[in-house]
Order: sequence, then C-alpha cells, then structure tokens
Amino acid sequence: MPSRATPKIARAISVMLAAHDARRLVTCMDAFKHFGATCWPTTVSQMRQKGLKFEHEVYHHENADGGQTRMYRYRLTADSVEPARRLLAGYHIADAIEPQQQQQEVAQ
Repeated sequence: MPSRATPKIARAISVMLAAHDARRLVTCMDAFKHFGATCWPTTVSQMRQKGLKFEHEVYHHENADGGQTRMYRYRLTADSVEPARRLLAGYHIADAIEPQQQQQEVAQ
C-alpha cells in the first residue's frame, strides 16, 4: 500500500504546537523552513476555519532591497492547544518528525 504524505494543515498544527511548547511565535520563515509553506497567513486562516484561535504580533522584516516589510508572528491561544492536539491526532502522519526533535528545531 502506498504511503500518504502528511497534509499541510497537519504539519502546520504540529509546528504551532511545538512552538507553543517552546514558548515561541511562528513566522512565515519558520513555516517555510519546517514544511515549505509559502503563504503562511492563508494556512493560519485554514487553521482558524478548523476552530483554532491565535494571538499575533506585528514585526518588521528587512527585504532584499533594504526596505521594511510588515509581517506577523502567530501562536496558539491557551484555549486552542488541546483542540489543536485533538485535530492533529485525527490526521494521518506519514512522515512527521518526532515532536521533541521538532520542538528543538522550532526553538532555534
């Protein structure tokens, strides 16, 4: 039987939970690094549609031309952590990395 890839939403939830455990916020750069997400705000919106809630803060990033780009960092709200764990448990995780390893990578 062919293995199924882990859905992007499951990877995103996994990254958000690891960041929560590491007391970090997740940026679009983090999302790209961990699972190749290229439109992080859309992925956050998809997680919101699943009932998860987020806190966010604005930060400024220097772009390639030296200008400032306004971006967001996200974290799960405290009351969304357990629902996120339940959602993640419902997905087929074919190639997820170990939670402890991911937590260490997110913390970097």
